[in-house]
Amino acid sequence: PYVEALQQRMQQGDLNAHGINENITKDGRIITCEWHNTPIIDEQGQFLGFFTIVQDISDRYRAEEALRWRDEMIRKLSEQIPGVIYQFQYFPDGHCCFPYASEAMSAIYGVTPDQVRLSADPIFAILHSADMTRVMASIQQSYATLELWHDEYRVVLPERGTRWLEGHARPERLPDGSVLWHGYIWDVTERKRIEQDIRQQAERDRLLATITQHIRQSLNLQTILTTTVQEVLAVLGCDRVLIYRIYGNGTGTVETEALKLGYPSLMAETYVTSCRSDCRQESCQREVQSSDSTMSLKPADCPLGYLLGQNAKAQLTVAILHQHALWGLLVAHQCDQARHWQPWESDLLRAIADQVSIAIHQSHLFQQVQQFNIRLEQQVEERTAELQQALLFESLLKRMTDRVRDSLDEKQILQSAVQELAFVLGVACCDAGIYSADHTTCTITHESTRSVAPAKGACFLITAESHIHLQLLQGIPVYTCLTSPDPVRTTATNFCLFACPLLDNQQVIGNLWLFKEPDEQFNDLEMRLVQQVANQCAIALRQSRLYQAAQAQVQELERLNQLKDDFLNTVSHELRTPMSNIKMAAQMLEIILQDSGVLPPELAESTTPHRAAQYFQILNHECRREISLINDLLDLSRLDAETDPLLWTEVRLQDWIPAIAEPFEDKIRSQQQSFQVDVPADLLPINTDLQYLERILTELLQNACKYTPAGCAIAISAQAMLTATGEPSLLQISVRNTGVEIPERELSHVFDKFYRVPNHDPWKHGGTGLGLALVKKLVERLQGAIAVVSAEGETCFQITLPQPVPTTVAESFPALAD
Repeated sequence: PYVEALQQRMQQGDLNAHGINENITKDGRIITCEWHNTPIIDEQGQFLGFFTIVQDISDRYRAEEALRWRDEMIRKLSEQIPGVIYQFQYFPDGHCCFPYASEAMSAIYGVTPDQVRLSADPIFAILHSADMTRVMASIQQSYATLELWHDEYRVVLPERGTRWLEGHARPERLPDGSVLWHGYIWDVTERKRIEQDIRQQAERDRLLATITQHIRQSLNLQTILTTTVQEVLAVLGCDRVLIYRIYGNGTGTVETEALKLGYPSLMAETYVTSCRSDCRQESCQREVQSSDSTMSLKPADCPLGYLLGQNAKAQLTVAILHQHALWGLLVAHQCDQARHWQPWESDLLRAIADQVSIAIHQSHLFQQVQQFNIRLEQQVEERTAELQQALLFESLLKRMTDRVRDSLDEKQILQSAVQELAFVLGVACCDAGIYSADHTTCTITHESTRSVAPAKGACFLITAESHIHLQLLQGIPVYTCLTSPDPVRTTATNFCLFACPLLDNQQVIGNLWLFKEPDEQFNDLEMRLVQQVANQCAIALRQSRLYQAAQAQVQELERLNQLKDDFLNTVSHELRTPMSNIKMAAQMLEIILQDSGVLPPELAESTTPHRAAQYFQILNHECRREISLINDLLDLSRLDAETDPLLWTEVRLQDWIPAIAEPFEDKIRSQQQSFQVDVPADLLPINTDLQYLERILTELLQNACKYTPAGCAIAISAQAMLTATGEPSLLQISVRNTGVEIPERELSHVFDKFYRVPNHDPWKHGGTGLGLALVKKLVERLQGAIAVVSAEGETCFQITLPQPVPTTVAESFPALAD
């Protein structure tokens, strides 16, 4: 290759030649040589040969090849990367340049790499004035500390405007004292725009969150509106933000505003629009209206023009709606210069207006709830007052009812009624009037007055002109205002009157009159109370009168009963001696007739006695019967008077009762009846009056023999009744007979005087009806009780007496001891 290249150059007439070629050494190594040929020419100009210098440049050649490869790779890489790959050199004397810059320098900075290869002035000339000082300071710091340089800055390009750049470079100090930065610069304008959008969105979200939080935390609309305009002013950076309220009558006013210092306030401004309501709704409810200084809106046309005319160069407006109607405007003003409003600012204002609309609606609902709560509290207070009044009235009514039940004194009842009503209702006067039997007059019988002239005792004639009385006599209450002399007074008066009749189930007895001052009224609750009290008074009066009539009847009955008892007692005493004489005379006559032979003695005892003997038997039987009746009546009188003392004796019933029952056995067998005595052997003795107890059991056994049919049974028994602790406390003696049953309706009368159960005497013994009455009196005299049970063809009389045996009579029967 070397020879060929030399021949080619000689043919071309180029005798001074140099070149680079590769050679193989004897040891087989490949080296790169650079050669230079200098021709040798004699004096005559003849070419004699070459002077050749050959140098081994293998290392330098490889280094240059590496540099060329690196430059090529950088070139290819810079073609693929949108940023600028560069070298920036800063000399100690302050001179700086870009030894290397990729072709992207033209696209990013607007200058070619050649324009900045010797000086960086074209680059510094397009730096944004606001960033120049900061960028130069960061370069100086990196120059001094050899730290990695990183910065973001703006450049102003003639055709592309302001662009954001971001640069990174690693410094290297060179032997000459300069610093060489190897770095990369790329355009971050779009990223900055996105970041700005993100920041704006975050600020909008923060603002909306703040307003939303205020809406949630506060129900005070003024506080929410004030916070809203302050936050919007801070975010938009404008000069004034206000909320303008528009009323239905065309007027408008600034509800609240936030403004920077030095700008006039519009809080005192009021605007009356001349546009129609529908036009105002249509124009103001458009989503967002923006205006700058090039636009002119006439203030007389609409609120927007009016607001723009208030020292504002630019205006951004959005409608605030409430229930689909225009409530007002949210307005942002730029007062010092014209401003082009960004879309995000319009979106932010629209979103805030929506939140304000929610706050207005929420505040409106809260006001409604507050008003409802106020009304509810008022209703609760009124209802509570009514309930308290009702409780007071109920207490009064209960007292009146109790007095009606506890007292039958007509005067006391009416006086209590008028006093209670006057006190509880606080009336000026309360009267009670009573009608005469023929309802021709009304007399004021009771009165409680505070400021009305007294009228107690006054009697008024009821005529055809007495309209109030005529209505009351029909049972109808009267509620009116008196401007003339009232029906119960003759003097002029001016009162509010409520009159209620005292009406029972038969007729009107009287009335209640209640007077209030003319500026006061009776409510429904008070009138119902008066009517209820009137009803109770009417019942009380009727009861009182019935009671008085009943008392009169009772007194008359007691007088008649006492006359009857006195008569029976007198008659019994008066008849006892004659009947004893008659009985004695009959016996003496019978003896005389037997002694004279007129009446043979044997005939009196034969089964077919003499006729005269029959007459004597009838006479003796009737005498005994009448004497028994007289004795019973006298015994009852003595028991009622409790004049006979009790003779207490300790007795063992298991020994005593069989002896009492023995005389009845023959009679019971003759009547074909069975008889049984059942008394436990361990029965404790009791203290009692043997005469009284014997009379009781005798009467009950005679009664059983009298009313028990043939073939049935009679039984007498005694048993101790135990307490809950198992100790005896009472003694029960029972006389039972079968075959007979007393109807239930007759059981309550069997102990009445002269009462006999009809159709219950199979043996036709007859009787006076005093036996059981006498038995009851005797049992009660012994401090016991008697009862009768009749069911399932059996009748049982049960006597209950005290059982324990005391050490003294006073311990068992303290009443007797007293």
